[in-house]
Amino acid sequence: MRESTGGTSRALFVLAAVLFIVHNVVFVVFTVRQFNEEELLRQQYQDQQERIRLLKSRCPSLQTKREALVDILDTPEEDHANKRQTQALLERLITEQELILEKHCSNGTGLCVQGEKGDTGPLGDTGPKGLLGTVGQNGEMGDNGTRGIQGPPGIKGQAGQTGEPGLKGEQGTDGVQGDKGLSGQQGIEGEQGINGTSGLQGAKGLKGDAGMIGDPGAKGEPGGVGVKGDAGLPGVKGSKGEQGLDGHTPYVDSNCTCVVQPYIIGPTKETVVGKRNGGVTLNCTVGGDPPSKVTWMKTGSTLPLDATQQGPLLIIPGSRSTDAGEYKCLADNGMGHVEKTFNVKLIALSCDFERDFCSWTQSQTDNTDWIYHTGGTPTGSTGPSSDHTTGHGYYVYMETSLGNINDKADLVSPVLGGKTVTCLRMWYHMFGTDVNSLTVFKEYQNGSRTSIWHEDGDQGNQWNHMAVTIPATSQSYRVVLEAQRGKSIEGDIALDDIEVTDGVCTMTARDLNCDFESGTCLWKQATDDQKDLVIYNGATPSMMTGPSADHTLKDARGHYLYLETSTGAAGDTARVVSPLLTNKGAMCFSVWYHMSGSGVGSLNVYVQKHGEARQMMWTHKGSQGNEWKLARFTVPASAKQYNIIIEMTKGANFYGDIAIDDITGTANSCPPPANPLDCDFESQLCSWTQGKQDDFDWSIKSGPPSRGYVGPPTDHTLQTGSGHYIYLDPKFAIEKTAGLVSPLLTTNTIFCLDFWYYMDGQNIGSLLIRRMVYGNPVETLSLLDADAGTGWHHATVKIVSYWTQFNLDIVGIRGTVSNSYIAIDDVTVSQGGCN
Repeated sequence: MRESTGGTSRALFVLAAVLFIVHNVVFVVFTVRQFNEEELLRQQYQDQQERIRLLKSRCPSLQTKREALVDILDTPEEDHANKRQTQALLERLITEQELILEKHCSNGTGLCVQGEKGDTGPLGDTGPKGLLGTVGQNGEMGDNGTRGIQGPPGIKGQAGQTGEPGLKGEQGTDGVQGDKGLSGQQGIEGEQGINGTSGLQGAKGLKGDAGMIGDPGAKGEPGGVGVKGDAGLPGVKGSKGEQGLDGHTPYVDSNCTCVVQPYIIGPTKETVVGKRNGGVTLNCTVGGDPPSKVTWMKTGSTLPLDATQQGPLLIIPGSRSTDAGEYKCLADNGMGHVEKTFNVKLIALSCDFERDFCSWTQSQTDNTDWIYHTGGTPTGSTGPSSDHTTGHGYYVYMETSLGNINDKADLVSPVLGGKTVTCLRMWYHMFGTDVNSLTVFKEYQNGSRTSIWHEDGDQGNQWNHMAVTIPATSQSYRVVLEAQRGKSIEGDIALDDIEVTDGVCTMTARDLNCDFESGTCLWKQATDDQKDLVIYNGATPSMMTGPSADHTLKDARGHYLYLETSTGAAGDTARVVSPLLTNKGAMCFSVWYHMSGSGVGSLNVYVQKHGEARQMMWTHKGSQGNEWKLARFTVPASAKQYNIIIEMTKGANFYGDIAIDDITGTANSCPPPANPLDCDFESQLCSWTQGKQDDFDWSIKSGPPSRGYVGPPTDHTLQTGSGHYIYLDPKFAIEKTAGLVSPLLTTNTIFCLDFWYYMDGQNIGSLLIRRMVYGNPVETLSLLDADAGTGWHHATVKIVSYWTQFNLDIVGIRGTVSNSYIAIDDVTVSQGGCN
């Protein structure tokens, strides 16, 4: 009995194992089949999605089926064909998709992607539960055996029949991707289906594209769950946002404070190029919490003395060659530190040559190079003895002990943008018997050049200053400083302290200098006059007037500026105006002039301060002889800016050309003559003054007397009709006096008064020389009261010493003759007795 029972148990165990294996095989086969069907449905769904997408691209966006049908009815006949074809294709695709969904939802794959949910249809009735299996009979108690293998789960009953689907609800509007679309309208409740046995739950169907909304169907009997509306179209993908800053992780310190270690915002290495001496700003912006303290340093050197720190910025206002190099900023907030490195490169146009040539370079197309030097040049009698900057520093120069005449040395700047007005200043040294020339050019990128400043010849054993404004142009250019060799070794030319700044040059006395060999320099033609002055060389076109050559070169090559009087009306004016000057001290102004011809008008020099009437500083009228003469006077110090105006006025006829040349301005007052008591009356009365205890003044004149009068035909100094002398005008009354008073003479000193006089005519009058103390005559020293005859006569008067300072007074007394001159010229006063 026991053997029978054990065999039965073993048989049951084997049967159970076989059933378990069979179950597992069936399960695997079913799973593989489900997987294959799932892949097939997925592919069909994707194909249908693509077809729907293509179809929708041909249809208006967000258009319902009802709206599409209305549009078809309202569309003109010629458009119906296309719309009917599109509508038919759309309905066929919807039908095919519904079939796929129905098939899919019955295979239990559950692969639908959740999209916008349509209105939920009414639930179908729940099918009845399946019958419970019968309970088996209790077997006989056997021996305790091993635990049996768990049997497979029972197969679910078949699904009950589904009621007929309700009409499809209208399509919800297309939703933006990610958000749920609006629910479709609820389908009409269908009739209740017959209760069936509980079926296997179908897999969730793949959600199709939203179908076109149809007209609501007639209310039917309650049906099963309505078909879910198609998913809305995906929204348009937004453009990619800007890259955010790198995140820096905060942490909590020991005090429970949230902190962030410092970090550089932006690159940790940066190259900065300074532009045209305009300064450099370095930016070390740092993040972190708490804020960091920023410290600046320069590798291998100290920071520039004029550099300033403003927050995270280091500002270097100037751009000198020594400012270039590596800079670092160190940021520390107590939680950590970080640094940034700057490589500063400078376009250093301003240069004092103490370190190198800065941004200036030697030309490759000239004959020789500029030499970097300190101290005096090797050749005697030429070149500077020291630099201009410190007196013991460096400069550059052209050595002329080697090479040929007219050899050139060019120093070239970097390329400059032409849209900015630029001021170029520098100090130059041109000393030697054979100095040739120094020229500043603008050189354009096509190689053409324009001269903007020029100087030639020996300018003295001194450093001289120049300044020139370079106008803005549409083209880029380079500045070229060109020295040209003369014919011997005594022609060295040196440069130092070049300064280049943006804007118009602020002018000083030296900026007035002009020899008219390269235009009018910084002088401009006025716009409120009647004529313009002309630059010319050689003789003027009209005969019997104007110069035959310039004053600078004294030949037909040289140029001057003149008023052409063969056209225009008498009284017409022509003016040239200097740049606006900023001299706050006195200035010595000089100009060479030529006034020759019977129709010469006047030459006037004015000072014009802003907002004030112009002030005449010097004037001459009429012919001054066929030669160049010098006009020189001191312009007083002025707190206001001012212009110098040179005015020429046309005379009565066209024999009246007026010319000027070699304008110069120097700081400080004009130097007095070697002996302030000497006077040739070519520059007014020198240090002598008109008397105050007389009846009228001495007059200055050149040339012969007026018609009907007797007087000198020329002066004594130049022996020409253009030379000047002083005279008593015979139109004044008889026995009236005019005095000419000297400066104070020292005590206890013997002097000699030496002069030339003209006294031709009976009863012409007399000349009286007397000593004046405190403005009162105390002694008569000489008296000339006779007709001396034609011509200039020489006279000397010994002035004995006196116990106190005194003045000399030369007094002219009118005689009874009404048509003769008393004239004086070339007065000198020297210490010691007369020879």
